[in-house]
Amino acid sequence: MAPMTRRPDDDGWVICSTDSCLWIKIDWAVSVETNDGYAFRIEEPFALTLPGGVEQTLTPEGDPALLGPVLAVARTTLTSASALDDGGLHLDFGSGATIKVGPGNDYEAWTANGPGEADQGLLVVSMPGGGLALWF
Repeated sequence: MAPMTRRPDDDGWVICSTDSCLWIKIDWAVSVETNDGYAFRIEEPFALTLPGGVEQTLTPEGDPALLGPVLAVARTTLTSASALDDGGLHLDFGSGATIKVGPGNDYEAWTANGPGEADQGLLVVSMPGGGLALWF
């Protein structure tokens, strides 16, 4: 696993830059996972922008039938994942789609796990009210 690095704007961390295939899981959250061991679990509302610039807000805890648009990024590639110092998450896909998650007020908006053993892999948590907790 490559170590996380600071973003060029020094406003957060690059979690991974990969071209691996990915899939989507939906329960009370939306999870984006890569076949090389990265997993992003989103539990708060997020902005999904599809190629062509159509942006919509999706709510993981809402009606799962309304989460259908996020399936557009399934089986594509995750080209970049960044954790922002303010607690935000940006996921960029090879198709041109993006997911942006802001920090949650009362709960952890998202978590990211990286490859490795359960007690040795990467863990990034968006803290309630903003900010990040990092283990790497």
